[in-house]
Amino acid sequence: MKRLGIKNPKELLRNQAGIQKGNLRAYLLHHQSHLQKEIDHTHSQLATMKYQLQLTYKHFLSVS
Repeated sequence: MKRLGIKNPKELLRNQAGIQKGNLRAYLLHHQSHLQKEIDHTHSQLATMKYQLQLTYKHFLSVS
C-alpha cells in the first residue's frame, strides 16, 4: 500500500470513495504519472550501472 502513497487504511477508504464518486480517471492518471516517474528513475539507475560495469570490465581487461 505504501508504494501507491497510501499511508493508512482511512486514506485508502477516502481514495476508494473518491473513485466511486467518479474520480477514477484522475485517480488513474495520478498513479500513472507516479509509476512513470519510478520507471524513469529505474531506467536511469540501470544506465548508470551499465556504464559503471563497462568501466570496470575495461579496467579488468587492462589489468589482466
